[in-house]
Amino acid sequence: MTLIDTRTADNILDVAFIDGKSRVQRSLAVPPVRFVQPKGEGDAAWVFVSAFGGGMLEGDDYRFDITCRKNATLIFSPQANTRIFPCPNGKTTRQAIRGTICADGLVVVGGDPVVPYGQSRFTQNQRWTLHSGARLVLMDWWVAGRLDRGEKFAFEDFQSDLRIENEKGQPLLLDRLSISSEDAGMGGFCCNLVIHVLGPNWESLKTGLEEWLRQTIGETRQQKWMSEEMLAGIGIREGTGFSVRALGKERSSLEPLVNQLFNLLGSPEWLGFNPWTRKY
Repeated sequence: MTLIDTRTADNILDVAFIDGKSRVQRSLAVPPVRFVQPKGEGDAAWVFVSAFGGGMLEGDDYRFDITCRKNATLIFSPQANTRIFPCPNGKTTRQAIRGTICADGLVVVGGDPVVPYGQSRFTQNQRWTLHSGARLVLMDWWVAGRLDRGEKFAFEDFQSDLRIENEKGQPLLLDRLSISSEDAGMGGFCCNLVIHVLGPNWESLKTGLEEWLRQTIGETRQQKWMSEEMLAGIGIREGTGFSVRALGKERSSLEPLVNQLFNLLGSPEWLGFNPWTRKY
């Protein structure tokens, strides 16, 4: 019997706009990584990524090279929670995405959260290049362990590093998160969601999310963005886009915000359908 202590996978995804529809023209998923391509209602190419075994093992190193060609649209999302299994030998599980969105292309990244199990070590690195007229909607969502089993912040290390730049290599956005087992938590919150939107027509998504967050709930008439279950805020990125940051008590606390984002993305000027409802 051969034991494999590290699974390295260099994966490639290339999407082009052909005959009025976005199509995957090149797809290479190296086991244990697998690409699933459901048929969507709109013209976007839709790709789920998953791994045999239901998650990432200690020392796994998954790398994704994604290209979205001119005028093409891609939805790239996990098939379910990205489970990061324990790392008892001290190795780090890694995932890296290098993405290029060509002129007037649109990429929507994200869906279900990353869930780092107890004793796990995880590093995620994303770098996206946006050309003229390109749009990117990126969700970075994680839950502090298996909350239904009482596991909270039991992981050893969690790192997330994001860089978004223009075609000249000039940074548009830098975002980094580092949290370890020595951290005491997040003031009672156990989930963290970041949404970054850059490119033309970002205002429509910002307006829709802001209006939703300002809605009042219950007899206290408290606005959603500062309820007992969720704390959220929106910031504009110098006219090029905006970011939403939200903390939740548990996954279900942030799901309504994710639902609203996908509802807005279902409009004709974005995806033309809501892939989140199709998924479930």
